[in-house]
Amino acid sequence: MKQYLLGIDIGTSNSKGIISNLEGRIIKSYSISHSVSNPRSCWAEHDSIKIWWDDFKKICNELLSKKSIKNDEIAAIGCSGLGPSMVPIDKNGDPLRPAILYGIDTRSKNEIKYLNKILGLKSIFENCGQILSVQSVGTKILWYKKNEPDKYKITSKILTANGFIIYKLTGRYSIDLCSAIFFSPLFNINRLCWNIEISEKIGISMSVLPDIYKPYDVIGEVTKEASRETGLAEGTPIIAGAVDTFAEAVGAGAIESGDVFLSYGTTMTVIVNSSSLKTHTALWANMHYVPDIYTLIGGMATSGALTTWFIKNFMQVESEVLKTNGLSVYPVLSDMASKVPAGAEGLIILPYFSGERTPINDESARGIIVGLNLSHSREHIYRALLESTANGVAHHLDIIGKMNIIPKRIISAGGGIENETWTQIVSDVTGLKQICIGESGYNAPVGNAYMAGFGIGLFKNFSMLKNKWVNKESIIEPDKKKHLKYKKYLKIYRSLYKNTKEEIHKLVKLSS
Repeated sequence: MKQYLLGIDIGTSNSKGIISNLEGRIIKSYSISHSVSNPRSCWAEHDSIKIWWDDFKKICNELLSKKSIKNDEIAAIGCSGLGPSMVPIDKNGDPLRPAILYGIDTRSKNEIKYLNKILGLKSIFENCGQILSVQSVGTKILWYKKNEPDKYKITSKILTANGFIIYKLTGRYSIDLCSAIFFSPLFNINRLCWNIEISEKIGISMSVLPDIYKPYDVIGEVTKEASRETGLAEGTPIIAGAVDTFAEAVGAGAIESGDVFLSYGTTMTVIVNSSSLKTHTALWANMHYVPDIYTLIGGMATSGALTTWFIKNFMQVESEVLKTNGLSVYPVLSDMASKVPAGAEGLIILPYFSGERTPINDESARGIIVGLNLSHSREHIYRALLESTANGVAHHLDIIGKMNIIPKRIISAGGGIENETWTQIVSDVTGLKQICIGESGYNAPVGNAYMAGFGIGLFKNFSMLKNKWVNKESIIEPDKKKHLKYKKYLKIYRSLYKNTKEEIHKLVKLSS
């Protein structure tokens, strides 16, 4: 009897997988860590065989290793991948170069300028639903063609992370709709198809672009060869999958119009769901993993990374001592921040320590600490760092609010939700109730498993997901008094970037 579902996510720094029963109980789970290669400044790459495919195989073999679950009991497979990313393959399916990753890889800045010039900013936005940025895969394909022409000439297809896994499993080329939308300017968001006119104009052959599928469409079945390598049963169906963040949102239950999904990680991802297509130049318009839901997406360049920076520069000794004694520094940090009043007694930080993606789309933005006086301590700085990310979220929601989209609630996941002070600050700054999801490290695989079941017809809707699959950990209510106080701070936060932008850019040039 096919009573289980398999979900796997290939992420930036690790890959994770779960086998779940049909009621959402995780039977087995497994994760593998890996690293990002940075062979040159501004480059971020993965080896699609040694990381993507080998991780997938190891996870499958580990989950099936003890024979407590037979491979022919798995009804379907769902896989998501870090994205948007790209890997070119030749006619034999072999990668022609390391995979180029999403917005953390910024090599295509010149291509963005070129495409904006020949296509026009307005035309690009109207056709794609988003402006070009280092998140746009089409700009990286153009970089590939210009800089590695010999490899481009023998390129058969360009695939995403989950698309590459599906190819290895089924032998079929595919791309999910969510990922295809990020292939700006090669995708038309109004017609939901590849843009032939633009493809021809910029000299990118349509032949390298795979067929587009809905994320929950069944692409094919596990082949005999893939079965031998992974331990999966030959003939097991696999769906198209999606970008990892959408899978994580499904696993957290953020699937309804008005839901705001926050992923607290090294970076912060903001997904706002809507029942209709909305576009804004500051955000990325897209579709959801689930049918009939549209999204506006924000990606903040730093979030948990600010805590890492703080530990390294202000608490390294304490952190090492705690680690030696088998303790974590993170509860100490949360307690430190909780003892500082809202607003950090007049301290505001801009969190642009690695530039910023949305909503300002400025890679030359930098962090700013404003309001320091001799009474401030490292505790104040850490509190202000947490508040800075909350202000960044509020900045996104302010834009959303002006588009007649009313955020109803925040659903959050990721390692950062363990910091109760941080999640409370986010609710206080935004004024929204926040639902924190437990076992959040496996939300993306859980989302993939459910969507695999949906794709093959085991689930007709998402009531089972909401009622049984989603593991709610805590509910945070905003403090109304603190929210009113934070609104005054937010106004100053919003003006700081505008008033210092030119000087910051000058500093960047001086330091380069």
